Amino acid sequence: MLTEVQQVMPAATTYTINPAQPYGIESENGTTVYIPADAFVVAGTGLPPEGPVAVRVVECNRTGDILAANLSTTSQGRLLETGGMLYIDAQYNGQPCTLAAGKSLDLTFPYDTPRPGMRTFTGRWDGRQMDWTPRDERSYRTIFDGVGFEMADDDGSTGAYFPPDVGTFEAFCREHFRWPTGTEGPITPRDVRISFVINEYGAAERVRVHNSPSAAYDAQVAAAFAQMPCWIPAQRLGMPKANAFTQDLQFWWPFNAGDADSLVKVTVRGIGFDSLFTMYTNVPGRYRLRTTALGWINCDRFYNEPGEKVEFYVDAGSSKDVDVKLVFHSIRSVMQGRLQDDRFVFTGIPVGMDVTIVAMKADGSVFGLALKPWKTAAGTIKELAFEEVTLGCLKERLSHVAAAAPATTARAAPPAPLLTASR
Repeated sequence: MLTEVQQVMPAATTYTINPAQPYGIESENGTTVYIPADAFVVAGTGLPPEGPVAVRVVECNRTGDILAANLSTTSQGRLLETGGMLYIDAQYNGQPCTLAAGKSLDLTFPYDTPRPGMRTFTGRWDGRQMDWTPRDERSYRTIFDGVGFEMADDDGSTGAYFPPDVGTFEAFCREHFRWPTGTEGPITPRDVRISFVINEYGAAERVRVHNSPSAAYDAQVAAAFAQMPCWIPAQRLGMPKANAFTQDLQFWWPFNAGDADSLVKVTVRGIGFDSLFTMYTNVPGRYRLRTTALGWINCDRFYNEPGEKVEFYVDAGSSKDVDVKLVFHSIRSVMQGRLQDDRFVFTGIPVGMDVTIVAMKADGSVFGLALKPWKTAAGTIKELAFEEVTLGCLKERLSHVAAAAPATTARAAPPAPLLTASR
């Protein structure tokens, strides 16, 4: 393992928290960590900490960061495709902490295009490389129109609400959701449900009418929502959230009202609060995972695409302090080579994939870097041209290695800071 190269890995961000309260952390690249109240115990005593806890987070989502941290994406030699990885630890007065029995951390990793089968892996060093082990912890990525719901916890969340200076949503319903003119009235009471989302800006989206009496009524509801004032958005841990609602209505004819459709009455029932979730302007969703362990955590899935697999070798020269990896261009995967008889062996590699062979070596403060584009096939790669680079240049070059890009992140509205970070 090239420990010298790890000098350019991302720096840890430290968050000082009150462990008796729940906290949310959002990293620079969009990974979030939700820490419930009373999550930690001191490792040496098993007792809860009596004061502030320092939580350190290192995020490695970019290919350059993965390479600089000497990480890879394999589990017992099998290729993994990552959705993001990070390191988490916690200390109280310099003493390491673990998660208390029954406690877990909820994690989210943004994606542009969802990959099914993502789950929680934890990492441990196995000789020269990181090996990832799948965990049995539950993933709860529930999808609502392509948006993942968040778990409801007692974390001080507040739901979206109709602006009080305008009136009430019930009054709005009575005024705008009346029985449509020209539609025959119901012989028996008719129940209608309207589902909608109030986004982080307070605007209504995804309006749907269930058991609608007519197309005219659908148009009437759509027009009403279009002119409805913006709500006060929901909040969770200081961040604006989208909020899903259902509103039930019942239409009925009063006794002795005759046949006039205009006399149909409406009963506005209590509004249904469904869930809070995050909507991003450029990102359709997030992987949502859970971990009961600290340390290195990876959002991964096994790469199980059919097709021929091959073994090939990379001859990186006689230096013993050399590290060789494959960076895949079409998937977010990095494979570590296994040193065997002065060659690095790569097994179970899909044929015909575009990769970059990344070889690094160190001799004291002098670093060597070789980058070679390749299309995977059986054989031996011998011509690696190392160039001498400084530590700063190495970091810059690694950041531009061709690979599948991580998800872009954009918030729906500027949130208040969750925690004050210190490096």
